[in-house]
Amino acid sequence: MIMLDLDKLKQDEHGQETFEEGQIIISEGDVSDNKMYVLLDGVANVYKGYGTQGEIKIAELQPGDFFGEMSLFLNKERTATIIAGTEVSAIVVNNMSINDFLIRQPEAAYVFMQTLCKRLDITNINSSELQTTANTDALTGVYNRRFFMDSAKSLIAAASRNEKISYVILFDIDFFKKVNDTYGHQAGDDVLKEFASVANTNVRSGDLFAR
Repeated sequence: MIMLDLDKLKQDEHGQETFEEGQIIISEGDVSDNKMYVLLDGVANVYKGYGTQGEIKIAELQPGDFFGEMSLFLNKERTATIIAGTEVSAIVVNNMSINDFLIRQPEAAYVFMQTLCKRLDITNINSSELQTTANTDALTGVYNRRFFMDSAKSLIAAASRNEKISYVILFDIDFFKKVNDTYGHQAGDDVLKEFASVANTNVRSGDLFAR
């Protein structure tokens, strides 16, 4: 399997850009700007429905990964939001520079085709797996807000019919922002995952726990 030579890519100073941790690189729904990115350093996260109740983290991009090709080759609006999970550097290729880029980096064409094939290989994903992904918070593995809001309506209606009382408990982690500011967002993510795990193992089978 051919791999991108990242050291060679980093020497190619044409079109390199840097993004700070937490910075939005591209936004879902944006009109095409005919740009594709090749990640050189850092980690970037891919979200569908970012900032909405149905937000789902669908992928984590590593150095050597491509993204944004739909805009470049098909002139389509952005289909996902990409956010820098760490400080990120990337080569930015547009429709004017793509030919020159592939001439300078010929192995990139092969790796790019590999990437596209992997993204199109959805034959092993069944409907139940897709439903689970849509209903699950990507970070903690518990139900997400959208599933909670949809399910709560039917649970409250059922309790009302049976003349039972419904209770909602809201958890708020004290000084959570200080954890992120002091130890970084990875530490904050670890706190959320551990908290969710402890809480989820202590709810009753008929309870609904979500982030």
